[in-house]
Amino acid sequence: GFLLDNATHSARAAALVRAWFVTPATRMRPSARFSQGIPGRCDGRGIGLIDFHDAFLSVVDAARLLEQAPGAPWSATDQTALLAWFTEWLEWQIASDEGHAEAAAQNNHGSFYDLMAAGIAVYAANHSVASAICAAAPAKRIAVQVAPDGSLPLEDKRSKSQGYHAYDLEALLQLAALCDRLGAADLFSFETADGRGLRNALAFLAPYAAGDEPWPWKQIQPFQREMYTPIFRWAA
Repeated sequence: GFLLDNATHSARAAALVRAWFVTPATRMRPSARFSQGIPGRCDGRGIGLIDFHDAFLSVVDAARLLEQAPGAPWSATDQTALLAWFTEWLEWQIASDEGHAEAAAQNNHGSFYDLMAAGIAVYAANHSVASAICAAAPAKRIAVQVAPDGSLPLEDKRSKSQGYHAYDLEALLQLAALCDRLGAADLFSFETADGRGLRNALAFLAPYAAGDEPWPWKQIQPFQREMYTPIFRWAA
């Protein structure tokens, strides 16, 4: 609706966001307690949080656009209610056992935990949480996940290792962009003494993205060079 200046589309988008996050009878509870539950084994798992990152960050971006969309579909009352919902979610994500497990994850799950928490914290004007995540990311994420040669050893072991390299770097690069805009940390330039950094990770992937070298690890699906397009766009 915002991009096409179409009030009908804007109204529909606002109705969907309102149904999921505002209206008491239909809204989701601000918790992922039961995400990725397995009947007979567990009610929910911390790794289920990763399923929410893209949707939730898209919602907070969309809400900002809806404030300026044609037909004024998103009121100040709506915005206050949505902000309250994500404030509750952020509190749950930080304090819950599931959140603690994901925050401690050293692979792409930890990267996406940080990206989602920091992005929602910025939306909720909780800059102390976002800044703390950004400040910790160089040592906690990049130095742990990126090898001196630029590879991602924690993702190499996956049966779809190529996709997981792209997946993890997508999270780290988006987090770097967020931290840069917040003025909290420079993840793009960070590099350890032995070469662990995002720039080296991109340099490592470049010949594979260009098709100049064969992928060296297990990949049970066809190699998809286009998966790296958004990675290098974010880097640029």
